[in-house]
Amino acid sequence: SNTDYGRNAGLEFNYLSDNNKWQSWAGYNHSFKEDIIDKNYYFKGGVRYRDRNWSGLINYYEVQDQYYADLGFLSRLNHYDAVQDTTHRIGFGSFFSDLNYTIYPEKRGNITSQQFSVFNWWVTKANNGDFLERTNSFSYRLSFVGRSSFSARVANSAIDLQFPFSFTGAEPLPAQKYTTTDMRLSYRSVSRNVFTYEAEIRYGGF
Repeated sequence: SNTDYGRNAGLEFNYLSDNNKWQSWAGYNHSFKEDIIDKNYYFKGGVRYRDRNWSGLINYYEVQDQYYADLGFLSRLNHYDAVQDTTHRIGFGSFFSDLNYTIYPEKRGNITSQQFSVFNWWVTKANNGDFLERTNSFSYRLSFVGRSSFSARVANSAIDLQFPFSFTGAEPLPAQKYTTTDMRLSYRSVSRNVFTYEAEIRYGGF
């Protein structure tokens, strides 16, 4: 059977520029199991840039339906059908991007920096590009002397549930597309104090 053994082989590439501003990576992994001869690989690639004010990252990886990592764990590959009580393997591609712009005050004061961030994450089926899941968000962080900070974030997420799903034992959620919006405000106190705290207000759906 295809569970008699499992082997993996792969190649990795990493690059870091002399000034540490640019970083890139790529990789390919192939799994070997008896009777599995296709859709049994995983690959990735990405690039990151960082300087005093700007930082950004773009990363993509794809996991095929029949890729196995017997000594590891692969999230999002298995989809549970609560009605049929069975699990389906669906290969996926994950695209992630993150862009940040940081402002530092010209004069020394209570504020040490302000940061604006845009985050995007998309998941599609590996073989046909059909939509599975996404999250898009915008956030702002205001940092003060002593490393205390205030932050605000708004995010919109969507998931195309492939099969009926239940995690409470109640009637399973039907397989359809769900969209939610999440907003949060948070404050973190000065980290060097004996007593530190963090407070958060959050509003959204699930």
